[in-house]
Amino acid sequence: MLHVLHGQYYFGRRRVACRNAYCTVCKGPRFTEGYRSLVVLHLWFIPILPIGLKTRWFCATCHRETSERLPSRPFILLAGAFFGMVLAFLGLLILTKTEQGGVGGTVSVIGLLMAGGLIWVIRRQNYKGFVAATRAVEPLGERYCPYCKLPFSPLQPLHCRSCKVDVIID
Repeated sequence: MLHVLHGQYYFGRRRVACRNAYCTVCKGPRFTEGYRSLVVLHLWFIPILPIGLKTRWFCATCHRETSERLPSRPFILLAGAFFGMVLAFLGLLILTKTEQGGVGGTVSVIGLLMAGGLIWVIRRQNYKGFVAATRAVEPLGERYCPYCKLPFSPLQPLHCRSCKVDVIID
């Protein structure tokens, strides 16, 4: 069987910005660096279609993407759990109304497992704690570039001309 290898490549990675943000890997507020690169779809390791530019944020402590372990929003998980319960109900209807008992039982079991698994994920993850920790991150308050320690230009107060980096305060 032929497996089609596909995905995305990131070409021309360049540091363009920095800020303080919450790292989901380190689980704390960290200094992060934004790297912009060209995103290209590939098929069988051959670049096919350029999609556009994307800025990805990396933690300066662990050097991983800050949104790598981002928790899912609870309403999306609840919608999936609701769909799992609907599947379980449809499986029970198939089981009782038709002669295809195996199919109905399988659909019911899949629906119950899906709903139970998603409810377990909702209870396990702490989305409210993540939102509170994200809001508690102190913004960068420096008037100097964090890399070269030169003062910012009065014309562009949050852009370093020598490093070509934007300092984001939000």
